[in-house]
Amino acid sequence: MQRAIEMADKNEKIKAITGSYNVHERWVHPKSLLVEKRKVWQANQRLILKGLDHAAVLKLAGKLQSAGFTMQGLSYTLSKQVAASFEETLMAEALQTIQSRANAFAKQLGKSKVHLAQVSFNSNGYSPPMMRGRAKMASFDGAMEEMASPVSRPGETDLTANVNAEVWLED
Repeated sequence: MQRAIEMADKNEKIKAITGSYNVHERWVHPKSLLVEKRKVWQANQRLILKGLDHAAVLKLAGKLQSAGFTMQGLSYTLSKQVAASFEETLMAEALQTIQSRANAFAKQLGKSKVHLAQVSFNSNGYSPPMMRGRAKMASFDGAMEEMASPVSRPGETDLTANVNAEVWLED
């Protein structure tokens, strides 16, 4: 894992964070019946790679795989900055819709004043990390099969927002 972190730290655009760690014993059965099985310890640790540069993250993931680490998964999320930008847009649109509806209700009820007394806003927003990989050595006997670098194409993400408002209508 130290080697993986050092590899990641060489790229300023990527932040590497370690996650869960577990160790368990495993029995290795030799190919020959003349040799007894032996106990080895296998460790797994999560390495989270965060970065806004999609190509740089994939390139690092490929280098890590070439160095003997295995990847368990790859996923995308919005950055904090992008999520915050969309939240502001969603909130502005929601408030405009609430104001418009409140004005329509006031008109229908013959009220002249509309006051938004209380407004709350919640969204599904930011949820890190961008990439998840479980790092472990590929084998115990030193043999390393050639592994292809990951290829991916980000898709679209749905953002949802809930806005609740208490509206007071007056004559």
